Amino acid sequence: MKLVAGGKNRHIPPGQYKARVIRIESGSFFGRRKAIHMTFEILEGPSKGTEINAFFNAHYEHFSPYTKFYRWYSIVTRESPEAGEEMDTDLFMGKVILVNVEDKVSTKTKNLFSNVTDIIEVIHDDICFDAIPLHRAPNTVAPA
Repeated sequence: MKLVAGGKNRHIPPGQYKARVIRIESGSFFGRRKAIHMTFEILEGPSKGTEINAFFNAHYEHFSPYTKFYRWYSIVTRESPEAGEEMDTDLFMGKVILVNVEDKVSTKTKNLFSNVTDIIEVIHDDICFDAIPLHRAPNTVAPA
């Protein structure tokens, strides 16, 4: 049997960072409650390129204004959704977002890692490909 090794927990100094969402996945917390996992890439400074995670509960039938996802969605879209309105996670993509990063300690392993704990504001609605280098294969041209 062959298994795949994972990476180390990522740690950067706590604070506010410009970041972009690079991945959104659904899953579960320890195989129980449904959860959403967002991966952010730090865009500037010594931690540039570091991927930091955010997790939140998604076991609700409806997301109320008291849930983290509703609050983040309202910040990213700059409007609060009406009751019954669908909220699309794709709207998080392609934006430069100011996030708050805090230290967390794993309850299971006691390892220290960084987590995105809050979205502060949207800095740019569309990533400007000339201003922010994205990961591209060599000899490719940025989209116009």
